[in-house]
Amino acid sequence: MTQSDMKNVSYGSDSAQKMDVYLPEGRNNDSTKIIVFIHGGSWSGGDKSEFNEAIVALRKQLPDFAMFNINYRLVRYGGVNRFPAQIDDIKAALNFIDNNASDYNINPEKIVLVGASAGAHLASSFYSRKNLRLSAASS
Repeated sequence: MTQSDMKNVSYGSDSAQKMDVYLPEGRNNDSTKIIVFIHGGSWSGGDKSEFNEAIVALRKQLPDFAMFNINYRLVRYGGVNRFPAQIDDIKAALNFIDNNASDYNINPEKIVLVGASAGAHLASSFYSRKNLRLSAASS
């Protein structure tokens, strides 16, 4: 398989629910691991583009990894997108990745979340809620 980069792939119905997808050359469903990046910004700012330079560098060091760089709904004044909307978006992004794993030719069982600042908090909050991994687990 050839390397493939896709920008602003929708993983939900909200315009903020977008991800950039970076699939490595030679990927396969067994050994291609996944890194999901979650940007910082106090839940009210920031953008996935904050990780662009890091992803360029990491792709050289980790050429066998698929990388997904997500945006999530930001908290707005007046109570719009209040917590846990951001956790719900991480769950939706992971479900999207899981549901498309065979098309992307990646292994959804080998996944790690990486976040900066508020993104790290969201990643750790997500992992602490183990029942959120798959949509089937929350029903």
